[in-house]
Amino acid sequence: MNRKRHRIWLSMLLATSFVLPFTASAPVQAAQFQYPYVVGKMSGLSLAQSRDYYKVLNVSTKKLYILRFPQNVKTAFVTKDNRLVVNTSSIPGTLGGPVNEPQTIYGEYLMETGKVSKQIQRTFTQPDSNWSSSDFGNRLLLTDLERGTQSLLTQGDQVIAERTTDRNGLGDRLVGYSQTGAWVLTSLGKQSAQLMSIFES
Repeated sequence: MNRKRHRIWLSMLLATSFVLPFTASAPVQAAQFQYPYVVGKMSGLSLAQSRDYYKVLNVSTKKLYILRFPQNVKTAFVTKDNRLVVNTSSIPGTLGGPVNEPQTIYGEYLMETGKVSKQIQRTFTQPDSNWSSSDFGNRLLLTDLERGTQSLLTQGDQVIAERTTDRNGLGDRLVGYSQTGAWVLTSLGKQSAQLMSIFES
């Protein structure tokens, strides 16, 4: 029954039309359901640039809105307690994201309105600055190559632990944490990764 209902909600999401500035249409790359909301992630592409969008539909009221993220920034999301939680990472090799203006690394958006309820921001000074972020539970792992650091943060942007890093740290993904440390999956190449403990003294 739930699967049938989810298929109906997804069909409703796909049936609602809107125009992306980069492409005439875009497929839904991922979707999550948290009644009465269905959230679909899409990407627009044009001239070697990309942009992520989130389409949020209230299946009870049929109200729809779109959240747009900056160019050349990839995003990941989950739905939690009627909030859309999104963290961002740069895309190495692109023309870069916003420079000298706050860039949202982590944001929580009220699904009813799309308004920000919580966010963590950083400002980058170079167009080729690269960063990555991943969240688990109520912790965020931020790899910032402009500063050369990898930080474990609370969702209130408090630094729990920090270490130096290089480009290899961009592929680390947070999968667990303790009071003072964290566990990450670190990439070893194509289709290969290793579980590592970091920050532990």
